[in-house]
Amino acid sequence: MTEIEHEIRKSTQRALELAKSFIDCMGLKGMGIPIIQGWWTAFPFKRVGKKLIPKEMTHGPNGNTTIGLTSMLDAWLRNQPQPATWYIGLVNNSGWSAFSAADTASSHGGWTELTGSSYDESTRPAWTPNAASAGSITNTTTSDFTIGATVAIKGSFLISNSTKGGSTGTLHATGAFGSVQNLVDNDVLKVSYAGTLTPS
Repeated sequence: MTEIEHEIRKSTQRALELAKSFIDCMGLKGMGIPIIQGWWTAFPFKRVGKKLIPKEMTHGPNGNTTIGLTSMLDAWLRNQPQPATWYIGLVNNSGWSAFSAADTASSHGGWTELTGSSYDESTRPAWTPNAASAGSITNTTTSDFTIGATVAIKGSFLISNSTKGGSTGTLHATGAFGSVQNLVDNDVLKVSYAGTLTPS
């Protein structure tokens, strides 16, 4: 494991701890309902020659969507089909106003996706989580974006459609990073998403 991979694993674990701490701080314990929360982590890197130089990592809380939670209930309690793979997309800082629980893949008036040449990958990178454990799930292998232009990235979203700009599928979650990621051509952004389901 490289030093960078080690730091990513440590930071991902920290993200899970932050998600659980958020629940405690909000005073949601003891209400008798399961609490669904998540945490986004962005690991930006500046490319210098063939080397990737780490920049400042940032975290941000998850925003659940109603359609995403409905899909979870159908899959868990009605044995309905669920997506085989989830993907991560990037949210453009330009024009961003808000995320909403009512957001869907086809309708999200408060934000737009970064698409086209903004990053080099031909599709949204897959989110490949480890097996869930103790009510938590995350991807220690990050979803990576090779930046293709000068961009300002507000946050990320989790969706069941791999197509850049695709407006079908299930939009499961959204979230803003702790700070806008201002990146340029050939920089790399590695993204991790951690989800928790906590009994109260």
